[in-house]
Amino acid sequence: MLFHNTPREQSGSFLTLLLCLLILILVSPFAESHQRPILVDLVYSAVFFAGIWSLFHNRKILLVGLLILLPASVLRWWYLYWPQEGLLLFSSASSAAFMLFNAYALFHYIMHQRKPRPDTIYGGVCIYLFLAFLWAELYVMVELLAPGSFALGEQVDTIQSLRAELGYFSFVTLTTLGFGEITPTGNMARTLTILEALVGQMFVAIFVARLVGFHLSGPGRGGGKGHGS
Repeated sequence: MLFHNTPREQSGSFLTLLLCLLILILVSPFAESHQRPILVDLVYSAVFFAGIWSLFHNRKILLVGLLILLPASVLRWWYLYWPQEGLLLFSSASSAAFMLFNAYALFHYIMHQRKPRPDTIYGGVCIYLFLAFLWAELYVMVELLAPGSFALGEQVDTIQSLRAELGYFSFVTLTTLGFGEITPTGNMARTLTILEALVGQMFVAIFVARLVGFHLSGPGRGGGKGHGS
């Protein structure tokens, strides 16, 4: 029974992760405008540890998650006190790796459920938000490696404002709103933008199909089977 949560406990961990992600969405645009956005790092840490809590249903997945969490957390706080561009690149890469793994673990859990529960919905929304934050980190990496990959505007003059703008762009792209204030101009930036839009739409379709599958396979379905004609 080690590392196997009850449905109620699992639902609580997924809901906690969802709340942390929503708080991160709320605070990022404001806190990132400051030179030392410690609030964002605090909420990011909360997201990381809530993400680890959501992995307690599987021991192997949990151990891998812990191995990815350690560098992601250390590098993020290290950059806060030693703001070097190279360190930011590694911090973004490790954060993106953790979000990708956490999203995969949640997706694996949802796809192997046999009946719908509240954690199905919470987990699905968490995956969708993880995708947006994942791509935001990828966009930061691209801009650091190839400056000018995004047409950002004159207001972006610090790393903090860069992260805030590319985070906003990621959510706009994932939801296919396409306001147009930020434009990908580099080849890699354009490729990532296309992939994010595709992955976002594909995930929504798969998640909705899974929910419909739960409904169609619910009690009372197929009750007429086995009767003679």
